[in-house]
Amino acid sequence: MIRFLSTALALALAAAPAHAARFQFCWVGANGYTMEGQIEFPDALLNTGLISEAEVTDFQIIGFRDGVALGSWSLDQRTAGTSWLLRFDTDSLHFPTGGSRSADSYQEWNANGQVNNCGAVGGFGWNGGNYAQDVCIDNVWIEDSSIDPDTPLFAQPMDVRLICETSLPVSSLERAVDPDRWPRTAAALAFPVALRAAVPDALGATSAEARGGDGIATGLASGLRHPILGWDHAVAMVAAGF
Repeated sequence: MIRFLSTALALALAAAPAHAARFQFCWVGANGYTMEGQIEFPDALLNTGLISEAEVTDFQIIGFRDGVALGSWSLDQRTAGTSWLLRFDTDSLHFPTGGSRSADSYQEWNANGQVNNCGAVGGFGWNGGNYAQDVCIDNVWIEDSSIDPDTPLFAQPMDVRLICETSLPVSSLERAVDPDRWPRTAAALAFPVALRAAVPDALGATSAEARGGDGIATGLASGLRHPILGWDHAVAMVAAGF
């Protein structure tokens, strides 16, 4: 019996990474939507540059709105049909964002380019395309969660307290009318832009092209589809000093 237990323990230890690097992260979307997660990979890959989903040994995310859990997903739930693309920089400990496949900055975490395949019951996923960063809940794209695709997403050591704070959304119309007001600097990125107004087919692109590739689906044409008298614009204009 003792020999059997020793053998079972040895097999379990052999199946797990001998030394694993594990980090936590927090994404802050618009309108109270947030996501917390953890990523694990062999620590031999630390400081080796970019890694992909193929090197990840454990991954889990859980979505919230105003602190209330909405759904979750983990790597052990992956199936043949799961949308699963990931890039992580092991030098700077961040997930490249911007949504360009060719630049290795596109992310699909149980959510495809249309953000509508995360699972029908209790499903949750996140997509970082070039249209926006946003979440999927129960196979539904949550447009209200959308923020600027270039918003940075960093990971932290597990012994650091993880804090998720909501941010104020700004419509793509304001960004399109005065792009110099929202340069892609650290200051602007700390004040994410919600791209809830863009309509990809208005620019002649399919939804998949706009969200999951290198097509451009933002700007004035998309912004004009969004009312300019909404409460979010009034709040944003006041915050911006108008």
